Amino acid sequence: DEALDRKQQQGLGRGEEDPFDQLASFRKRIQTYNRVCAEIRQSESTYVESLRTVVDCFAKPFLNSVESNDSKKKGRGVVSSPAIIERRDAAMLFNNIEEILNLHESKLSQLINAPNEEIHKQFETCSSLMARVYSRYTNGYEKAIEVVRKYEANSKFHGLLEDACRKSNKSLGLMAYLTMPVQRIPRYALLFKELLKSTSEEQADQRKSIQNALRNIEEIATVINEKKRRFDNKINLCAVQAKLGRSIPRLSDGGGLLFDLHLDGRSFLFEGKTKQLKQHSHHVKNRVVVLYSDAMLWATFPAYKYKGHRLYKDMLFKRSEFAKTSSSTSVFVFEILPKNVELKKEKEDGGSSSAYQEDRIIFFEETKAARDAWVNRLLQAGVVEISQSEGLRRRQAKRRGGGQKNKRWSLRYSIFKPKKGTIILDDDDEEEERETCDWVVVVVVVV
Repeated sequence: DEALDRKQQQGLGRGEEDPFDQLASFRKRIQTYNRVCAEIRQSESTYVESLRTVVDCFAKPFLNSVESNDSKKKGRGVVSSPAIIERRDAAMLFNNIEEILNLHESKLSQLINAPNEEIHKQFETCSSLMARVYSRYTNGYEKAIEVVRKYEANSKFHGLLEDACRKSNKSLGLMAYLTMPVQRIPRYALLFKELLKSTSEEQADQRKSIQNALRNIEEIATVINEKKRRFDNKINLCAVQAKLGRSIPRLSDGGGLLFDLHLDGRSFLFEGKTKQLKQHSHHVKNRVVVLYSDAMLWATFPAYKYKGHRLYKDMLFKRSEFAKTSSSTSVFVFEILPKNVELKKEKEDGGSSSAYQEDRIIFFEETKAARDAWVNRLLQAGVVEISQSEGLRRRQAKRRGGGQKNKRWSLRYSIFKPKKGTIILDDDDEEEERETCDWVVVVVVVV
């Protein structure tokens, strides 16, 4: 070809690279190297600024509120109100964040003054110090989350947080700032891997030095990432708890919550939106469904009011598809069924059709892919799926018993499109506005 002819004219064989290509590759490598160095400095500057915000706008005001309350207690004849946050909790909340700030202010100064060829050396000599400082922070990070959870219902605590956010002129909340140190070390590892890729094999000493710095960072990151997995789970649990507020009812004996998100061993898996068919009103409602390691919970959307939950050990599910009578499209259903209830139920066995419908929760999506995504998540969580053929075998087995006593009832689905302007009301969602439905799924009991 023409490229090979040009190389041969220049005395180059097939195994040799064109000097122009070599020059272009060299320039690209240098540009990438310089870009990564600039990104290391810029991200370090942003990180230091965020740490200063935590210390100046959050940590100091919180600690000052504790000291102010202590000074009032010492005053003669002065009756002080309870502290917004206890001194011990304030110390656990911010841990050694100021020590991390001092470390990185010094680090930023070194990075700014160091030439690009030596930027990695700033991380070769201080690995033991960084490991000690960040190990202390990550060890206390879980306690910081517990402190936030402890005061989440305290209006004065939230007032301090709002004042701190206004003072910082940033939209980030306290938890976002407290998570930054946990995320910073893995970010260094990504940047230094990119730095190593842009260093040629001929630069053996520099590559070895970068590899040493990367190895030190990855050792710290490995420890942090293991702990971060546990932290992320607690953050997600706290986030869902905050959205639900106090909508989860308590047990009838007045004890704990009907569904405790922070149960030992419970972990967060997924949160997403779907639609639910209301059994009594036949109304289609927007829902948010949260999957945990041992249970699923659903709530109203966007209000996040608790509506129900099921433990995986007590449930099955079935997928199906139904055509809309008003169009050629279909809806794709996944039904949540109690494990101890057959697909059909004897009317004489004490279980009424209304009670059975209460046990049967119907969610659906407009596309098969969206429905199957939920199905896959439930399967991965270990929930057993009942196939339609299995349900048919159960029905046939029941019919073989014969006689009037074995008469069964089952559910049938019908979909219609109401006239324009038809209003469908939902009795159990009184706080939600009325809405017009494009179509409605009707469940009919057939005996």
